[in-house]
Amino acid sequence: MTNCQECPGGLFGAYEGMNVCEACAAGTFSSAIGAKSSVVCSPCPPGTRSLAGFTACSVCTSGKYAEGFGTPECNDCPEGTYGPNSSMSECSACEAGKYSSAIGAIDHTVCSSCTAGKYSYAGSSVCTPCAGGFYSAEVSAESIDVCLPCPSAYYSRDGQSSCT
Repeated sequence: MTNCQECPGGLFGAYEGMNVCEACAAGTFSSAIGAKSSVVCSPCPPGTRSLAGFTACSVCTSGKYAEGFGTPECNDCPEGTYGPNSSMSECSACEAGKYSSAIGAIDHTVCSSCTAGKYSYAGSSVCTPCAGGFYSAEVSAESIDVCLPCPSAYYSRDGQSSCT
């Protein structure tokens, strides 16, 4: 037994006579030395990740997130959101009346205001235009409720701020 070595952290030896240690699965970690089972492999908490065989989880950087336990990779914050901090389990949504088409954004300043004639709900990647026959003079409108019908004898195309 003098030639046998204990499995290092992140790895385990499930049975006798192994010539290599098995790695803890991606999304898990273990600092235990000489582990005999994958039971020692703990899932990484939300906001962190790990590849197979890691002894610790790595935090997701700003602009990225990891939702649940045991995540192998951090994901970029999608359009309409941003991630100002590291270790985020979800990204922050652009507020209603604003939008962002950026992926992996780290700051709320990527969220732009909707122009008059358009509106958006929280977390939007685009502003939605008021339909033809409706208008809105409001900038940063937060819902379709701001789209008002044109008066009789007037019309508007999609996304207009007034009727003509």
